[in-house]
Order: sequence, then structure tokens, then C-alpha cells
Amino acid sequence: MKLCTSHQHNSQYTPLSPNPPGRRGVFFVMARQTSMIHKFLGIALLAATTAFATAGEVTGSVTYRDRSALPHDAIVIVRLEDTSVGDMPAKSIAELRFITAGKQVPIDFRLSFENDAIELNHRYVVRGEIRVGTRLLYTGSLPFGRHADRQPDFTIQLERVAPTRSIYGVTWYLQWLNGREADRGGRGYPSIKLDTFKNRLNGYTGVNSFSGMYKVSSSMIELQPGAQTLMAAAENLMRQEAAFRKAISSARSYRIVNGKLELMRNGKVLARFSTDS
Repeated sequence: MKLCTSHQHNSQYTPLSPNPPGRRGVFFVMARQTSMIHKFLGIALLAATTAFATAGEVTGSVTYRDRSALPHDAIVIVRLEDTSVGDMPAKSIAELRFITAGKQVPIDFRLSFENDAIELNHRYVVRGEIRVGTRLLYTGSLPFGRHADRQPDFTIQLERVAPTRSIYGVTWYLQWLNGREADRGGRGYPSIKLDTFKNRLNGYTGVNSFSGMYKVSSSMIELQPGAQTLMAAAENLMRQEAAFRKAISSARSYRIVNGKLELMRNGKVLARFSTDS
């Protein structure tokens, strides 16, 4: 009877060997611990696999053909950009920047990005730049495909940017707007100024002063005029003010031709500026 009672008490354990019943609880605990370890390792492996699957990388180098040496403080910038939307500024997916510290081309880079940010029907480029301060010295790009694991190393051949008047830190006075010459306001012609400090935009409509923000990437531009004063003026100046704000807000690209700044959209010049007041 005692043997039968002992067997019933231990019937919840599956015998692993012909060892005495008193050791069966030890085997059960070991089995549970082993199962928990397997589950933990499985979860850790799944997390690591998921993290690996969502991370992408672009490797390569930037170089150029001319024999000019880079200054010690030159900055290399490499970006993965979405260029799918016409005249809109390219959307930066990932960016890497570093000081060359005397190193000369070719200069290697390794740019990480999130695979989830890459959309099937969009167009992408890997863009390389070399700058000194805000001055762009070299630029170039290569198309980028969706599957990063199938991409070879990128060798981005940069081209020297012709010296031009900088768009930054200069007051640009409106000369021409939507096909006609600008009218002078009470404090001079309408104007804009792109301050490199926090990408601040300051301007004058010919009637009111305003401030805002801007974005510039290569030849793409986006001006975002914000709050302005609330002065009134003659009807022609008020009409010009409305047209001026609309034009600079609509611009998506720019160029400097013979020292003149031209704001454009879809290849059409909306406004032309000069540094002469």
C-alpha cells in the first residue's frame, strides 16, 4: 500500500531513467530549465535577426580627378537621398559627415540606414560632397537600388564646383518678379537674406519685414517665410508683396547666373535678385 501511494504521488513526473523515485523531481527541474534556456535563446536570436534585417549599409569611397590637395579641415558628406519628387528638395534618408584631417582622396565611407525607409517605387541616389565651411568644393552622385545587400561598393566620382558668389550671408534685392521689373518700396526693393545660423531666412516685401526658415541642398531650395509685420502701403506694393511671398514660397530650385540669383520651379524663373540695392 505504501508503494502504491508513493507511485501515485510521483505520477506527475515522467520517468527519465530507472533511478529511484526520489530523484525524479531533479530531472523534471533540469528539463524545465533546459526548455526555458532554449526559449530565451530563440527570442534573442529572433531579435538579433530582426535588427539585422532592418539595417542597411552603403560602403564605398569619394574621389576626384584633379590633383588639388584638400585642406586639413575639409568635410566629407555622404547622403542617401530620395529624389522621387520633381523639383522638391531631395529627402535625406541617412547622412554621414566627417573631417578629413589631412587625408586625401580616395576617402572611404560607411553609411548606415534603415531598410524600412526605402520604398519600392522611389528613386534614390548616394550623394557625396566635400566642403570647407559652407563652401561646396566637389559634388557627385550615383543611383542606388532597393536591395542594399546586392549593391557593390560605391566609388563616387566628384566634380569640382565652379566658384560662384555664395547664396548665404548676402542680401539679395529683387529685380524682376513674374515677368516684370520690381517696384521699390518705402525702404528699398524687396529682399531676402539666408543666414547660416540655424538656417534663418530674413526678408523685406517692399512693405513689411519677415522672418522664417530655409533649406538648401545642392541646387534645390525651399524658402519658408513666416511671420511678418503688419504695415499697409499703396495698392501696387501690396499686390507685389503677395506675389513676392508666393514666388519665394513656390521656388524649388535656384541658380546664380552672372552674379544674379534666380529662383525657379519646374525650370521656370519666378524671381531674379541682385546684390545691388
